Amino acid sequence: MSTLKVTNIQATGETAIRAVSGVAAAWAFFDGTGTPSLDGSFNTTSLTDQGTGLFLLTWTSAMSDANYSSSGAGRSILLTGSAGVQTTSTVRVASINDAGASVDDTNNSVSTHGGLA
Repeated sequence: MSTLKVTNIQATGETAIRAVSGVAAAWAFFDGTGTPSLDGSFNTTSLTDQGTGLFLLTWTSAMSDANYSSSGAGRSILLTGSAGVQTTSTVRVASINDAGASVDDTNNSVSTHGGLA
């Protein structure tokens, strides 16, 4: 396998050029109801149910350190990192509704930016 080193990326058909540092290192789209399942992902190897509204995402390739940025969105408010666990290989995700209660919800997404090890 070869290694391609670049500073900027431009997708075929796009006019915008973006820095490699701005491309997500990992992302996940998941359903947190019933038996939680990854519906789509990149660099995400597993999703673990840790209780009502709490999930653990595990990266396929670890981050270079635990100082990366994750953000989430969904029908409920989705918090990442601040839910208590963020390591080089995992991030804990909390899904909380408008009333502040932990809930299992559908259509959750997490995007992570940072350096890969």
